[in-house]
Amino acid sequence: MKAFRTLVLVVVSLSLVFASGCLGKRYVYNFVNEGDLERYDGNWFAFNDSFSFDDGLMLSGNYIAAPFSFTGDFTGQLNFNLDAEEGDYGMIEYYFCTQQNWWGSDWLGGIAIYNIGEPSIYYRTYYRDDDVLHFVEEEIPCAGLINMSGPNTLKIFKKGDTLEFELNGTAIGGLYSIIGNTSGLYCPHIYAHSHDEADIVFTYFEVKYGGDMIPAI
Repeated sequence: MKAFRTLVLVVVSLSLVFASGCLGKRYVYNFVNEGDLERYDGNWFAFNDSFSFDDGLMLSGNYIAAPFSFTGDFTGQLNFNLDAEEGDYGMIEYYFCTQQNWWGSDWLGGIAIYNIGEPSIYYRTYYRDDDVLHFVEEEIPCAGLINMSGPNTLKIFKKGDTLEFELNGTAIGGLYSIIGNTSGLYCPHIYAHSHDEADIVFTYFEVKYGGDMIPAI
C-alpha cells in the first residue's frame, strides 16, 4: 500500500511538471571556454568583424546571433563582466528575433542598458512589430542593480505570450505581451558598444527551453 501511494505521488508530481511546461532542455555557449563563435553544432552569426576574445567575448558596435531559434517557453541567460568608470558610456542589448539577421525580421523584443559606467545608467524594454518600434518602459534607472566592476547576469523569460526580465536576481521591466510574432521563433541576439574605455566582456550564454531548438535562418 505504501509503495502504491509513493507511485501515485510520483505520477502526480510528473504530471504537474509537464503541465507547467517544464524547461527540461538546455543550450549552453561558454564564451570563455570556446574562445570563438564556431562550434560543431552551429556557428554564431556576426554582423561584422568588430569582435574579439580575451577571457570572453567583446563586441564593438556589433551584434551576434545564436545558430538556433527556440519555440515555446524559455529562459535566456546572459552573463557578462564589466569594468566601467564614469565617462565610459557603454551599452548592451539582449533580445530575441524571428530570424538570425534582425534586418527584415517581422518581430523582435528585448532589453537595452545604456550609459554603462555612469550614475545615469538606465534600461529600456521594447519590441518591434514589423517596422514599428514600441518602448514598453523607457529610461528606468538601474544604478543600484548592476555591478560596474565585476560579474552580472541578465535574463529574459518567455512565458506563454509574455516576456519578463531580470537583472542580477531582481525582476525589472515588468512583463509585456508579445504582439506580432506569427512564426513563434525566437533567435537570441547580443549587441554591445563602448564609446570610451568601458570593458564589456560576455562570458556565458544559456537557454533553458520547453519547446524545440531549430537551426536559425
